Amino acid sequence: MSQRNPMNERYTSDQKRGTTRKSAASAKPVSKAASSVRTTSAKPEKKGLFGGSKKQEPAPAKAPKKTQAVQSARKAEEAPSLSKEEQKEIEKHNKQVKRADREARRERNKEVNRFVPDTAEFKRLNRKRMVYSGVGFVGMVVAIVLSLLIPQQPFISIGLMIASWFFFFMGMRIDTNQLRPLREQGYDKAVRQAQKKANKKKK
Repeated sequence: MSQRNPMNERYTSDQKRGTTRKSAASAKPVSKAASSVRTTSAKPEKKGLFGGSKKQEPAPAKAPKKTQAVQSARKAEEAPSLSKEEQKEIEKHNKQVKRADREARRERNKEVNRFVPDTAEFKRLNRKRMVYSGVGFVGMVVAIVLSLLIPQQPFISIGLMIASWFFFFMGMRIDTNQLRPLREQGYDKAVRQAQKKANKKKK
């Protein structure tokens, strides 16, 4: 390589002829100390189903619930305030209405039970009921007599008693399921006819 002459005016004069060009490394911004150091938490990051990090969604805000005390207080304010005497009078009136209703139904049931419709269907079913009840009654008497006369053979009397109870049950079933509706229909019809006659007489 060729050496530069140290006696050249460029190197001997005090005037600054130019400036040297800075290198590309010196043009880079200076980073702060410990800026490249990254801190990681000790707890592992939770991952989702496919390996991605699971974002924490904010919990939805709960609507304020009304307490029972507040609701009861509002109901008490809305309800009309009654004195104790008025409440007693209302309760007494309700009891009287219920008692009158029970008495009216009891009287109607008695009248329905006494009423005998003058129809062929009712007469046929009534005869059937009486036959079943009569057979059951006679069977019970015979079973009791046999149990007293032949105590060594209780199975005969027990069998007769079971058969007698069956006939009794059949008679009661005919009375409640078949005769009772016919009595009610006939009674209501008779009451309507009586009301029509009363209205005609008034006119």
